[in-house]
Amino acid sequence: MNQTTKRKQKVLGPTRIPKKYTIDYKYIALLKCFINKYGKIRPRRITKLPLKQQRQIAKAIKKARALGLIPCSINYLAQ
Repeated sequence: MNQTTKRKQKVLGPTRIPKKYTIDYKYIALLKCFINKYGKIRPRRITKLPLKQQRQIAKAIKKARALGLIPCSINYLAQ
């Protein structure tokens, strides 16, 4: 029997961000929860966020990268 099994990927962030927290590019600690060690944005199937929040997170991460708040280099994120 040569069966392949799928590995379940670890869910890092909360399944839903509470409404009292606004998703903003200035909250670097929150945004780093949704970035993997290579600097890529984690997909929705891993973060388990609703579509609206996933879009807001992606926009905030891209804006923070453009402003230089989150480094795009692998070396800084791996530490």
